[in-house]
Amino acid sequence: MFAAALGARRGDRESLEGRGEGIRVDIFQRAMDDTFIDALAVAVTEDLGVLAKDRGEERITIFEESAKAGLAEMEKVIDRPGDGVDELLRLTQNARIAIREDLPGLDPEALARLENF
Repeated sequence: MFAAALGARRGDRESLEGRGEGIRVDIFQRAMDDTFIDALAVAVTEDLGVLAKDRGEERITIFEESAKAGLAEMEKVIDRPGDGVDELLRLTQNARIAIREDLPGLDPEALARLENF
């Protein structure tokens, strides 16, 4: 999920070219994860129509391509000199800070309370 959000946030998607590259969607918890996948598709396409029942495969493809791009970014971070875990933690923290900056009009204290809910 984090990799898909990271890839989408950066505006990156990498096409899946080889067999077996797709994500096994059946491992996700439908009640929670479908909502994220749907929201990601809307954010990427800026089209509420992507939520149509017949566009489910498109939503999955957007998720997979975004995740692949995010994983590539995470791999670059790990390959940098230093401790890979520390670099990933820094990437995560920077993503959290950027989210706060991207929500104009939202009280930062309210967001903090939601994060700790």
